[in-house]
Amino acid sequence: MLPVLLLVTAFIVYGSLYPWQFHQAYVPGNPLIILLNSWELDWNRYQVKDTAVNIVLYMPFGAACYLWLARRAAGLRFAAPVLLALLLSSSMEMIQLFDARRFCSMIDVVTNVTGSALGMVLATRFRSRVALRPGTGGPLFLLACWTGALLFPFMPDLSTHHLNYKLLTFASPPFSAVAFFNLSMMWLAAARLTEAAVNRYVVPLLLVILPLRFFVDGITLSWLDCLPAIIAIMVWFAWPAKSPRRDAMLAALSLAAILLTGLAPFHFSATAQDFSWTPFRALFSSDWQAGFAIFFRKSFSYGSTIWLLMAAGVPLAVSALGLAAFLAALEGVQIWLPNHVAESTDPLHSLLIAWVLNKVRGRNPNLR
Repeated sequence: MLPVLLLVTAFIVYGSLYPWQFHQAYVPGNPLIILLNSWELDWNRYQVKDTAVNIVLYMPFGAACYLWLARRAAGLRFAAPVLLALLLSSSMEMIQLFDARRFCSMIDVVTNVTGSALGMVLATRFRSRVALRPGTGGPLFLLACWTGALLFPFMPDLSTHHLNYKLLTFASPPFSAVAFFNLSMMWLAAARLTEAAVNRYVVPLLLVILPLRFFVDGITLSWLDCLPAIIAIMVWFAWPAKSPRRDAMLAALSLAAILLTGLAPFHFSATAQDFSWTPFRALFSSDWQAGFAIFFRKSFSYGSTIWLLMAAGVPLAVSALGLAAFLAALEGVQIWLPNHVAESTDPLHSLLIAWVLNKVRGRNPNLR
C-alpha cells in the first residue's frame, strides 16, 4: 500500500502547485505565522466548491495512509493520517505564498485534514474489501499510466467558452490510420489489464474516461478518440476469453503499433540526423505538459507490451531485453526520419518500466 500512498501524495503535490509557475515574493513574516492567521472565510458558491474539492482530494490520502499502517499499533494508524495530512497540507499552503495564482489559507488546511480523516474512517469500514488480489500491482500500475496518457494534466476546465470550442472540434480531427490503430491497441491492452486486475465485466466502465476528457484543461475530444475505443471494447467481448493465443496476439499487435507509430509518416530523408545519447532530453526540453503526456503514453505502451509478453509465457527478462533491443533498432532507423528525434530514451524507458513491473507484480502464477 506504500506505493499507492506515494502516488496519492504525488498527485496532491502536483494539483496543489499546478501549473508550477512560481515567482519571487515579499513575505511579510514567518510563512507559518501567516498561515495560522489566514482564516478568511467568504461563503459563496466558489468557497463551497473549493471546500468539497479539498475534502475529496485528501480522502484517498487518509485511506491509503491508514491501510499502509493497518498492522501497526492502533494509536499510530489512527493518528498518522491526520498528522501527515496536516503536515502535507500546511507545506503546500505555505509554498503557495510564492505562486501568484494561489492563496495561503488555514481553511484549506482544515478541510484537507477533514478529508483525510474521512478517508481513514472509510478505510476502517471497508478495509476487508479493498485488499488487492496477488499479481494485480502490474495491471493497476499500467492502467494508471493509461489514465495519465488520456487525462494529463488532470486539471478541470469548466469554462463555457472552452467547452463550446471542444464541441465544435469534435467532428473535425485529421484522420490518421496509424493513430487509429494505435488507439485501438491501447484500448484492447487496457481491457486485458482491467480483466486481470478486476474482471471482464468491468471493462465497459473504461469508456467513462472519454467524456471526462471534455472537462480537462488543454485536452480536446474527437470522434477519432471515441470510435477506436468503442470498436476495441466490442472486439474484446467478441474475442473468446479462454483463447490460448490471445495474449501472444495482443503482444504482437502492440509491437506492430509501436513500430508503425515510430515510423509514421514514413517520410525518409537521404541525410541522417544526429543521434542524442542523453536520456529523456526531448522530455525535459519540450513543453512539460505535452512531454509528460507522451511519457505516460509510452510508459503504458511499453509496459503493456512487456506484460502481455509475460502473460503469453515469455519471462520478464527476455520480454524487457527483447523490447529494448526492438526500440533501439527503431531509434536507429529514426536517424533518417526528420519528424522524429533519434535518441537513447525509449530503450532505457522500457527497461525502467520493466523494473517497476518487477517490483509491483507480486506473486502471479500466470506471469513469469
